[in-house]
Amino acid sequence: MSKFVRVLLVEDDETFAKAIGAALSRNANFEIEKLEATSLGAASNLIVRGNVERKSDESIDVILLDLNLPDSQGLDTFIDVRNTCSGIPIIVLTGRDDEQLAMSAMRQGAQDYLVKGDINGRTLSRAISYAIERAKIMAEREDFVATLTHDLKGPLQGANRILGLLVKGDLGPLSDDQSDLLRRLADSNTTLLEMISNLLEVYRYDKDLHTISFQHTNLVNLVRNCMLEVEHLAEDRSIQISSEISDGDDIAIMADASSISRVVRNLLDNALKFTPRGGMVTIRLASGEEKVRLAVTDTGPGISDEDRRYLFERFYRGATGRGYSRSTGLGLYLCKQIVQHHNGTITFDPIPGSGSSFVLEFPRV
Repeated sequence: MSKFVRVLLVEDDETFAKAIGAALSRNANFEIEKLEATSLGAASNLIVRGNVERKSDESIDVILLDLNLPDSQGLDTFIDVRNTCSGIPIIVLTGRDDEQLAMSAMRQGAQDYLVKGDINGRTLSRAISYAIERAKIMAEREDFVATLTHDLKGPLQGANRILGLLVKGDLGPLSDDQSDLLRRLADSNTTLLEMISNLLEVYRYDKDLHTISFQHTNLVNLVRNCMLEVEHLAEDRSIQISSEISDGDDIAIMADASSISRVVRNLLDNALKFTPRGGMVTIRLASGEEKVRLAVTDTGPGISDEDRRYLFERFYRGATGRGYSRSTGLGLYLCKQIVQHHNGTITFDPIPGSGSSFVLEFPRV
C-alpha cells in the first residue's frame, strides 16, 4: 500500500473527529492527509471533486463514514455516499447499538465497520490498510469481468446476424415452426446482448468517463427511435405503446446520445417486461423553461414499498423482478449513474391502484 493515504472523515461530532485524527497520527504506519465533512452534502461535494481528479494526488483513498448526520440518517447515508464515491472503499463508524445497521451497510458494499467505543489508532490503521487493499482486488476483478464481457459480445452479435438471415429466409426456405424457434433464439441472444451492454456501460461510467461525449441532442428523435426499437416486443406481447410528444417540438439537452438512449431503452424494456398482455406503456416528453421532463409509465403490478428503497441499487432485484431470471439487476442502477452524470434526476412515481412511472428530468439547453 502507498505510504500516503488521503482519508475523508464524515463525522459531525467535533470531539470524536479530533480523537480520530490524533489516533491516526500516533499509530498509522503511513502518512495521513485528513479531509473532514460534517454533513452528507459537504461529503458529496468533496467526493465528486476527488472523483474528477481520481488519477492525481488529489484523489480520496478511503472514507470513514458516520451513518447518522444532520442531513441524512441510517442506511440511506451509506447508499448515497456509495453511489457517489465510484469505488472508493468505505469504513462505517457506528455506535454500540447500531451494529445491525452496520452489517446492513456491509451487505450493501461497505468494506468494514468499527464501533466508536472500541476504536483505537492501531485497529483503525489496520482497517484502513485492509479496506484499500480489498478495494484494489475488487477493482482488478471488475476489470477482468469487463474484459471478458467485452470479448463475449462479438460472437453473440455475429450469431444474431446469422440468425437474422435465417429467419428472413435469405439462406433458404424454413417452415413456420423453424422460423419461430430461430426467432425465439434470436430474442434470447438479444436479451443476453442487452445484459452484456449494461455491464459494459456500468464499467464505463464507473471507470472511463473520459469516453463520454456531450453533444446537442434532440430528445424527440431519440425517444421515437427507442420506441421503434421495442415495437416488435410490444406487438409480441399485445401491449400498446403510446406517446405524448408534439410533432413540432424540438426538445434538446446536452447529452451523450447513446447513453441516454440506453436509459430510455432500459425503462421501456422494464415497462414491457412487467406489463401484462393487453396492457399499455406510455412515454411522455415535455419541456419547461429550464427543465426537460420525460416519463415512462406502465400498467403493470407496481413496485412494493419494500422494494422502492433499493430500486436504483447495484445488482438489486425486487420480489417481482426475481421472477425474471435473465437479469443482472444493473438496469436501474445504470440509469441513475447516467442521468446523474448528465446533471439530471431519476425518480419513481407509483401509480395509484397499479402501475409504475419513472420520471427523468434534465436541464434544458
